[in-house]
Amino acid sequence: MLELRALEDDHWWFRARRAAIRAHVDRGLAGGGRRALLDVGSGTGANLAWLCARLPPEAAGRCLGLEADPLALELAAGRELGARFVRADVARLPLAAASADFALCCDVLEHVEDDGQACAELARVLAPGGVLVVTVPAGPGLWSVHDEALGHRRRYRPGELEARLDAAGFSVESSHGFNLAPWPLVWAVRRWRRALAQGRPRPPTTDFHRLPRPVNALLAGALGSEATLLRALGLRRGVSLVVRARRR
Repeated sequence: MLELRALEDDHWWFRARRAAIRAHVDRGLAGGGRRALLDVGSGTGANLAWLCARLPPEAAGRCLGLEADPLALELAAGRELGARFVRADVARLPLAAASADFALCCDVLEHVEDDGQACAELARVLAPGGVLVVTVPAGPGLWSVHDEALGHRRRYRPGELEARLDAAGFSVESSHGFNLAPWPLVWAVRRWRRALAQGRPRPPTTDFHRLPRPVNALLAGALGSEATLLRALGLRRGVSLVVRARRR
């Protein structure tokens, strides 16, 4: 978890994800309101720190980090953001109905057995007109030991997440992929690792590796620019998917 704390702040993949969701988050925050602003599955707090930095200082008290892992919560609270943190399961959020104006849910739903129920729970706690920004891994063909090591239950097919959100009471406003450029390399590496694992069981490991700082910065910048283009074009290809939806 301590390693994740460092990775969430600076690793190119997490930085590229924040670039991919930036415009959607700003759109969601623009509506104003006085209710809570949620980071569901807040991990060690990097996204919540980033979210608080996009708000007026007095609004930090409205931010609430919801996370199931107690050590992650402890590390997040150590950031001293002025936000609140609560241990919670996305399928059973300890919040009143219609108590939030905005929710961020980054790479959480793929861990949940019943993602339809989780989407319904997100809809329950958002007030009508509230905005949800959610990211998930895309493409079942990219399934690998990386997913197993992270505890994923699925990678999403085209339209699958949008259908779940629509059934839960959301209207999808935007949906596009991100991290498209690495897709061929990711596909090739994961196929190779699957072939290697045949008949040679070994503990699953993730693809998160530290890179030299210049390479890390180059990847983060390039994929951030790519995310802007994919959003403008509405392309749904990529290693991951981001969806912005509004509570009906």
